[in-house]
Amino acid sequence: MKSWIDVLREESQKPGKSQAKVAKELKVSPATISLILKEIYTGDVERIETLVRGKFMKETVMCPIMAAISKDRCLEEQPKPFSAHNP
Repeated sequence: MKSWIDVLREESQKPGKSQAKVAKELKVSPATISLILKEIYTGDVERIETLVRGKFMKETVMCPIMAAISKDRCLEEQPKPFSAHNP
């Protein structure tokens, strides 16, 4: 199985893609992607790994509210305020 960094590297090298486009998909800065690929990123590497695993590797988690969702979607939903209605 490929590492998440290998998947990120391959995704950014696909025809029509770039580090900037991948960064936009993950909702992070292009600099973050560049630093991750150089393995010198000093920020929250686990967060980026989770985004990559959810968006590009299609890994899911069980959400108590929304059932099975992608890991990147889970990270998007977590900081939102509680809402009593169904998303």
